[in-house]
Amino acid sequence: MKEEKAKTQAPQKNNSFVPMAAALIIFGIAAFYVLYYYRKPDAPIKPTDHMAHELRNDLPPGKARATLTLEGQQPLVLDSLADGQIAYAGLNTLSKTGNRLQWKGNTAGAPAMVTLSTPVGGLYTVTLSDGTTVWLNAASSLQFPETFPAGSREVALKGQAYFEIAPGGSQPFVIHTEGMTLGSSSASIDLKNYSGEPGAQITMVNGNASVSLTGTGTVQQENHPVTSLNTGDQAFVAQRNSIRVAAVKEPAYAADWINHQFHFNNDSITTVMRDLERWFGARVVYEGDIPAATISGKVASDIPLSLVLNFLRGTGKAHFRQDNGTVYVTKK
Repeated sequence: MKEEKAKTQAPQKNNSFVPMAAALIIFGIAAFYVLYYYRKPDAPIKPTDHMAHELRNDLPPGKARATLTLEGQQPLVLDSLADGQIAYAGLNTLSKTGNRLQWKGNTAGAPAMVTLSTPVGGLYTVTLSDGTTVWLNAASSLQFPETFPAGSREVALKGQAYFEIAPGGSQPFVIHTEGMTLGSSSASIDLKNYSGEPGAQITMVNGNASVSLTGTGTVQQENHPVTSLNTGDQAFVAQRNSIRVAAVKEPAYAADWINHQFHFNNDSITTVMRDLERWFGARVVYEGDIPAATISGKVASDIPLSLVLNFLRGTGKAHFRQDNGTVYVTKK
């Protein structure tokens, strides 16, 4: 109705007002969106002078993108395929629905190894042949056999994934990742272990598991000491060779990313920025000293980078600005 009224009144007004009014409306909508939906009670978000510029030079959020590679075959780009059965390397038990891959395996012959990989700004979900479902975050990969052989359920992870491990009786589900091995018969686990980062994080949303540190590089763990984890435990593995376990009240927060949310829990600014780099494909530059402050709170991840930065500004922990895909961080 407002638009129709504006059209009938337009001939009575100076035409130069129309572009200005449109720009003000767009700016106002963006400001309201940020203020209302992504504010924190203890950290209100205010519009900034950077908003208009960032809206013009914004980065979109990541989306469902992945490739599937069967041993000895060319990679298959999944996000370009229609839903339904997938014909790939002679397999006829592979299907796709949205961003979820259903894998029932190939019963003929020895099982080949399969790798599901997500790029920067990608995520994907796969249900393995034993019924275990895995959500794979950006810049990650999961290697698994097309069908688990008798007496074995083992996969290898690089990056971050959330596992809903199907019950396997006496046969544990084993996850191999840099510096450690994790085993569980049935559990919900978020495992974040990106190569090149100072440590890894394991969050037990439900169930129990055992973690064996294997060490990396020149630091090798002798006898592979084992740590038991239960529901609500969060393990921090520093340098992949020492483990510290703490209890968290709401462990499910660690898996909020599968529901399109960033949920920060006293995370360092460098950790938060690495998450943005992987999800938005942004470049991060620290101007001066790196801020020592930490960030807590949550914000949607299926929104443009500019809106996430406005949430971060609202915490008051540092200065954040974006220019053509580069995020500049300055200590307050």
